[in-house]
Amino acid sequence: LVTRKERLDEVISILTKESIVVFDVETTGTDVWSDKIVGHVLSATDADIHFYIPTDHCDKTINQLDRDYVAEKLRPIYESESIEFIAHNSKFDIAMLRNNFEIDLRNLMWDTMEAQFLLNENEPTYALKPLATRYLRDNSYTYGDLFGNSGFHEVPLKEALAYAAKDGDITYKLYKFQEHHMKKVGNTYDSFTSVEMP
Repeated sequence: LVTRKERLDEVISILTKESIVVFDVETTGTDVWSDKIVGHVLSATDADIHFYIPTDHCDKTINQLDRDYVAEKLRPIYESESIEFIAHNSKFDIAMLRNNFEIDLRNLMWDTMEAQFLLNENEPTYALKPLATRYLRDNSYTYGDLFGNSGFHEVPLKEALAYAAKDGDITYKLYKFQEHHMKKVGNTYDSFTSVEMP
């Protein structure tokens, strides 16, 4: 849980050395035009560290950094040409970053939701937690199971950290699972990386 400027600087130093970073933004809701980002999830895959940087939670028991300060500090990471990014349902996160802070993610290399469309067009759901439960054998509760209809800003920070960090972890594991299986099936991997992802 990153709540101090000094720790944020350390996180940025770690992320700068990474070749692949998993990212996610936590928000007040799912409307890309009216909802706002309340925290950033970033996973350093080589270092195997999962960070949650809250900015606008209602939980006042722990100090949080200013949202604009965090966004500007993270801008060089998100807009880096040397870091490749992985996300689940990246279209939402990319739109939120653009609409909230005019940040343009530069180097998306894998979206686990899009990859699952290609691997199995008959999934009952493409939500992250059911996919992790089914394919990674990692029993994972959905957002609704845990928090109901609450916005993420209403979730206490200790629970928010656990939820957000797990998102980063299982997204990376799902990516590795998908990559492995795509490479076994004809030209699926090449099609995904050269057609679907662009």
